[in-house]
Amino acid sequence: NLNLTLIWYGQFGRAQKNAIRAFVESLHYNAGPSFQAQVSSWWDIIESYKVVAGKGSCPINVKVVKQVTDPKYSAGKVITSDFIQQLLQKVTDGDSNAISVLFTDRDGGINQIN
Repeated sequence: NLNLTLIWYGQFGRAQKNAIRAFVESLHYNAGPSFQAQVSSWWDIIESYKVVAGKGSCPINVKVVKQVTDPKYSAGKVITSDFIQQLLQKVTDGDSNAISVLFTDRDGGINQIN
């Protein structure tokens, strides 16, 4: 499983969040034959590489396990890598299997990522 923690830093509308969540859901959703492209078909290719490499074939399941919203820019509108590290530790609750994805709105920014 690929567990994602989504971090919304700044002002995001419901439509923006829904669009991102819909994309994430498409990473593992497969409703059978369809005329609409699914990102899950890309995962099928990745899984086939695992089989060829002798790593076995287990499905990759992507899901959002947690969402954190900071609409008031608690660290200011331009955040630093030090703040990001603290934020990631806080939101993952020590889950080393979770991958955090940080979204900033158009007014927010990130400075000096190392």
